[in-house]
Amino acid sequence: MNMKRLLALLLAIAMIAALTACGGNTNGDADNTPTPGQSVTAGGDIDVSKVEGTLRMTTTSLSSNGQILGSAMCDIVNSHLPGLKNSVIISAGSGENAFLLADKEAELAIMTPDVSYQCLKGMDPYGEIEMYAVTKTFTNETVFAVRADSGITRMEDLKGKTVAVGAVGSGPYELAKAVLEAGYGIWDDIEKVNLATGDSPDALRDGVVDAMVAHLSSGYPASYLSELDSGTVDVVYLGISEDVLTKIQSTLPFEISVQEVEGESRLNQLKGTILCMSNTQYVAVRTDVPEDLVYAFTKTLMENAAELDAYHALGTTIRPETALSGLDPNIPIHPGAARYYKEAGVWDDSLTVGTIH
Repeated sequence: MNMKRLLALLLAIAMIAALTACGGNTNGDADNTPTPGQSVTAGGDIDVSKVEGTLRMTTTSLSSNGQILGSAMCDIVNSHLPGLKNSVIISAGSGENAFLLADKEAELAIMTPDVSYQCLKGMDPYGEIEMYAVTKTFTNETVFAVRADSGITRMEDLKGKTVAVGAVGSGPYELAKAVLEAGYGIWDDIEKVNLATGDSPDALRDGVVDAMVAHLSSGYPASYLSELDSGTVDVVYLGISEDVLTKIQSTLPFEISVQEVEGESRLNQLKGTILCMSNTQYVAVRTDVPEDLVYAFTKTLMENAAELDAYHALGTTIRPETALSGLDPNIPIHPGAARYYKEAGVWDDSLTVGTIH
């Protein structure tokens, strides 16, 4: 196990322990810990050193990029702001996170714009779930991998094949559905296998599936994709044609972009360059979380964002000057986060500010 993976695992275990610890007092003393998402400070000028409260962040699967960075964000805020206690929940991804926000089992969540748009519009299976944005984390680039001996050479060839599309509600699942349904119109013509992304490479190697969806984050392959790409099986990466990407952009109501994935510099078995669909992952927050808690979290995180670099290479993507770039304008910014960005001089006037309710 490499050092980054070990650090992420230890950090996740520590955060889970912290979450349990926040639930009760075993010493018989009066428990003054605020209810999660509630504040014991209020109004006026906010002195973050005096802010007290608790926030629970639901991330993504263990050792995924979202989990590593989510845990790191909470760890950094905890180390600089003892009064604001942050803890981490490990989840299956954005789909599960939406329900955790709705059920008030978390205040913060790693989220993707496809899921949050469906929540905004009250679409199945979520219903109407309100949320605001705090900061961008990184972009997700979607690729499809097939065995080199499969005879599959283009996306259209996936029709009638067995495809590992990720766990229902996860980021990879939603992106795969967008590509295969809105882009190629073959979503109903594939046999879908809902494996966790970490289990998909073994299924592809063993011939259980013909193809799998995978993703890179701001150009860095997810750990399971790096493992697949290491040479244990020869694979081919399928690109999405430019006209199909244009069709997807015109069809889907939420923000996506087109990215190039360059071979060899990121993926050893990718020869040349392919086009893929990309969206921006972000930290979401419930609309009822007090302004001072989110302001303190955002300000402390952004003023110490360079510390994220020690946890993951993607830490460099989280900085005050880029925190609002690529966010879906349909999702308002939490007033606590907006307050910090305006003070820091990096506010984007094309975005809107939500209200606490």
